[in-house]
Amino acid sequence: MAIVKIISIGDELGVVLPPESLKHLNVRVGDTLYLTEQANGIHLSSIEPEMRKAISCVMREHRDVLKRLADTEDPEHPV
Repeated sequence: MAIVKIISIGDELGVVLPPESLKHLNVRVGDTLYLTEQANGIHLSSIEPEMRKAISCVMREHRDVLKRLADTEDPEHPV
């Protein structure tokens, strides 16, 4: 868990994300983040919500194939 403070940026407010959070989100200056309101708070993501839904759908529908691919050993890319 990261704790952030609200700061003033000109006429707006913002938060400064710690380096660990930026690394986890795989973002840098100029990238877009998506903030989604949820019942228990907010969700911050570097993936557009509609794309996240599509990825989840594909993963559910093709779970068996993805599992087999993950279990396949590739001599050129050892785990």
